[in-house]
Amino acid sequence: MKLITNCRACGSTALTTAFSIAASYDASARAGRKKRAATRFQDARGDASSIDYVVCDATVDANACGLLQRASADGDLADGMRPPSGAYRSTRNYLRGVATEALELISGRDCAAIDIGCCDGTLLSYYPRWVERHGVDAASSTESVGAWATTIRTPFPSRETEEAFRGRTFDIVTAVSVLEDLAEPRQFLTSAKSLMSSDGVLVVETLYAPMLLTRASAEPVFERRAAVYSLAALERLFRDCGLKIFRGILTDKDGGSIRLFAAHEGFDDYDFDPWYDRLASLWDEENALALRLAAPYQAFEHRIAVARAAFEATMAEIAQGGEVAHLVGAGPAAAELYAWAGASRGMIEAAIAHFDPGPDDRLCPGGPPIISEAEAQALEPDCLIAPVAYKRDMLERWREPILRGARMAFAGPRPHVVTSANYAAEFGKTLAGGDGSGGPETLRSILSAVGGPQIVLDGGKVAAGS
Repeated sequence: MKLITNCRACGSTALTTAFSIAASYDASARAGRKKRAATRFQDARGDASSIDYVVCDATVDANACGLLQRASADGDLADGMRPPSGAYRSTRNYLRGVATEALELISGRDCAAIDIGCCDGTLLSYYPRWVERHGVDAASSTESVGAWATTIRTPFPSRETEEAFRGRTFDIVTAVSVLEDLAEPRQFLTSAKSLMSSDGVLVVETLYAPMLLTRASAEPVFERRAAVYSLAALERLFRDCGLKIFRGILTDKDGGSIRLFAAHEGFDDYDFDPWYDRLASLWDEENALALRLAAPYQAFEHRIAVARAAFEATMAEIAQGGEVAHLVGAGPAAAELYAWAGASRGMIEAAIAHFDPGPDDRLCPGGPPIISEAEAQALEPDCLIAPVAYKRDMLERWREPILRGARMAFAGPRPHVVTSANYAAEFGKTLAGGDGSGGPETLRSILSAVGGPQIVLDGGKVAAGS
């Protein structure tokens, strides 16, 4: 394992341990779809491995940016690991919002847009026909985009993109769920800025550290995201690259993200006082979480440990009834949840993939086989273990089985089970944004939804009343 020695965003060497989560499977061993091994993940329990994150520590280096990032430089996501952009309704809604809000900023003229990390072209499909549409992505799903858009299957930036777009500029540049997987975000933003027209707009949506920490979202950590950004770290990074953030929105994408709109530094046409007031409010609320201190990260680590124990107990209770369970997902998060089930993992008989699995594919050595969703629907499992980031989608997609008696278990932020008896209430929460696909307005509302901040004392104990 190669450990980083400098911050990915600002280059500071002041890296301090933030938290460490026990890992059961080595995600760096995963293979891409075309070269997929029979097992998706190698068992790493014998190595007592962990998923370690560090913070660029401003208490050690006054010039540090505060970025929360993975301590190792290996284990990037393989091609085909993420679901296609159009796989879930909530993701499609987020991407539609990005396209609509960006287009509203352009004054009705013919324009050109490029989506970096375009995947299957879902975001591009929401632009009207008069928009010239381009996409870039290294994923194989890019090849499924039709002739209505011009796409290049290559990483960004690369020699291929430099040659393809030399002398070209775009009115809208978007990058959704891209920044958190980059080893060199500064190079990425500099290259993206070079594609913007003089009055162009850059829209970036990425995982938001305060939402991950307050909601105790384990799934992004399981997926080994390279970095999870705060607004302070993003503002510093954008400013260093000659970009000015003029609007910010919190969303529930991937369990908690921030969507930022930026223009060239010195371009003032998009300045709007209510947008800057909103940014100032987010900034103040973020500062109140004291992300420069160890306490928020210690609390996160403690909550994950508590959630794991509670999830194992929940699975043990379900297993007592002799039920059969399926995991929704075949990625690293699903592999970790399989391990979280503890001694009851034997009841998990399959992992449901968004791709077409091979006949011998398994989630991990000794783990369940990987099957398609159609196969899972036909088998009618008694229990489904689903990702909480897609809770609304899961409840909609599996509504009929749940109402017929199946159960759906979620591991976080607090482990809970949805049945026919509480389906309406739990689905209502997702519509209201309490823990699903709604749009949170402030960090205060998030804290309220998860029960407020916790103070963790030395030794890992939670202070009374917190």
